[in-house]
Amino acid sequence: MLEAIASLVDQDSGFVFDALDGKNEPKQINGGPTKAQDINYRDEPVAFFFVLYGLAFEALVTRPNNNNNDDQDQTLDILVALKKILRPSVAGHAIYQDVVFSETMEVFDRLAQTEALPVQSAIVEITRNLCLSHPSADEDANNEHLSEDIEQLFELTRIIVLVLAGVLPNLGEKPSTVRSHISDETVNLIAVSLSALVDAADVFPSVIRTDLHACIIHIFTTILGTGACQTIVVPRVLPIFKRFVQNLSEDIEEDDTSNNAPPDQLRVCIVRIRSILLNAQRRESDASLQCARNTLLSIVIILTSGGSGIPPNDPMIPSVLSDLLDCLSDLGLGRVAANCSRGLLLSDQKLPISQSIASYLLPRLLFFLLDPEQADPDSAKPMVFNALLSFLATLPPDTERRTSLVCILLPVLLARAEAGGPESYADLSARLLAIAASDQKVFRSIVNSLTPEQRTLTEEILRAGGVGRNVGVSSSAGKEEPTIALKMNFG
Repeated sequence: MLEAIASLVDQDSGFVFDALDGKNEPKQINGGPTKAQDINYRDEPVAFFFVLYGLAFEALVTRPNNNNNDDQDQTLDILVALKKILRPSVAGHAIYQDVVFSETMEVFDRLAQTEALPVQSAIVEITRNLCLSHPSADEDANNEHLSEDIEQLFELTRIIVLVLAGVLPNLGEKPSTVRSHISDETVNLIAVSLSALVDAADVFPSVIRTDLHACIIHIFTTILGTGACQTIVVPRVLPIFKRFVQNLSEDIEEDDTSNNAPPDQLRVCIVRIRSILLNAQRRESDASLQCARNTLLSIVIILTSGGSGIPPNDPMIPSVLSDLLDCLSDLGLGRVAANCSRGLLLSDQKLPISQSIASYLLPRLLFFLLDPEQADPDSAKPMVFNALLSFLATLPPDTERRTSLVCILLPVLLARAEAGGPESYADLSARLLAIAASDQKVFRSIVNSLTPEQRTLTEEILRAGGVGRNVGVSSSAGKEEPTIALKMNFG
């Protein structure tokens, strides 16, 4: 019955309040007028909320002690119904009254520590919604009860963290046994809880938000440094981490404009992740390689999504980029590092930090390509070359940087063709055309300065990719030379 009423309120609360106010009933019974309602439920929806809340609370408190599946299903059904009525349009701010709030939190605290994962997930969703609809979340709300509001917000987020501590190894004061496999249901609960924490952080007053941000950073880095989380958990939480970094960067920008900047938490986050990377490179466990890959991706997320909150001259940036470049010569990490380099080069070049990163990476990536003594156990050089080609396409035309890059990439491509032989020509043809399309004037000038052997090699590479063939020419056209051949007449 509670679920049915809650669903009806969720779908059409106006109809429910009309029914409670007697507006849907006949105005006369047996020829006489009906008695007016004592309570106008539309004007006082809290009165109706307490009826539903009382039923739900009593069912949660007095349920049987045995833990069979039927009882767990009933608890979950009650929580799902409760989530539908714990809305401002039905509950108002009644749930935040001291006695009601404290009793509710005690029940949620017990369920979060004793019930199964689906029940814990429902509790996390309810506490998240209570955070977002808290009176202090209103920008126009006064600070008369700020301390009480903060205590309630901390209590709500504490329950979310309590759920995370129960399913994440190494997060609690007494680390739980690290399991080799984490179920999909557990991963979903971790993702829901982390997303709820990130959402709740925006509701906190700015003077307190920094503490919650530090808590979230600790949780993310703990997950990143736990071997059992690398395969399944980390890929699920990285998008949430990206959203958190974006929010954190925006907060740092706002505080900078008000001359009240908080500690640089993005920098602290980079330092912790970098230490995890250096430890993972020692290969002391089976999960070390995947851990190193995930930390590289996390660093890229911070530098690209939180770039506006990081000073471009921060001395930490060269150190982190140097670690990334060292991974190019590391077996198992070279390809990931090449993809990470590409992501950094293709980030928004309007940001000062993106320009600083590109200026640092470009000469070192080119040195990695050109130096034959550079170790490449993971065959990362082709991917680095493609990353530089992608970056070349983003540069404005007729600029010195673009011209210089074309002058370097073309000889590098020809050197790779000579080393790879005719078998590599077809694969290199598309890249050669990309270089030519980036700046045709410079490309022709460079080709004209090549030796006859190099120009012949350039023509062979293009033909290997299908350029210059008589494709699609009808027999009546005779042996008419295709127009592409004119463009290939480099002499």
